[in-house]
Amino acid sequence: MSQAANLAALGSTANANGAITGSVLQVVNASITGDTSVTSIGYVSTGLYATITPKFSTSKIVVLVNSGCSYCGSSGVFLNVQIWKGTSGQGSGSVIGSNPAVATFGSNNTFFPSEYSVVDTPASTSALTYTVMQQVSTGGNRVGFLYSGGSYTNAQANIILMEIAA
Repeated sequence: MSQAANLAALGSTANANGAITGSVLQVVNASITGDTSVTSIGYVSTGLYATITPKFSTSKIVVLVNSGCSYCGSSGVFLNVQIWKGTSGQGSGSVIGSNPAVATFGSNNTFFPSEYSVVDTPASTSALTYTVMQQVSTGGNRVGFLYSGGSYTNAQANIILMEIAA
């Protein structure tokens, strides 16, 4: 039986590159600990980023991000989080997907876990860096994608990049 016939029997197909559509081709991950709090308006890097070089230009990149402890220091203030993609390292490029993911809070000193995801179609086989960016909605107030202090000193944030055959 040919490879195509075997795949068809399994309910799968191969793309033009011979990869099984929907299969995970590679996974890259990175983690940070510490405090990423900001008080200024304008997106800045959280320091959480990872670089992947897609094997095929037809692949999709699934970006999964989580933080064990995000922080909002003031009532009615937004923590805005975006995932940026660039080719010049951490914080380069521009936002991908239709995020930002935005959270607002009605009380001071709110701590919460956060998770974000986006699927990108880069149409590239060049190295791509995905960076978690953050900003505060109102200058002078403190927010952070990852907070480390008080009882949250072991908080960690993670980014996982998965190349999926399409």
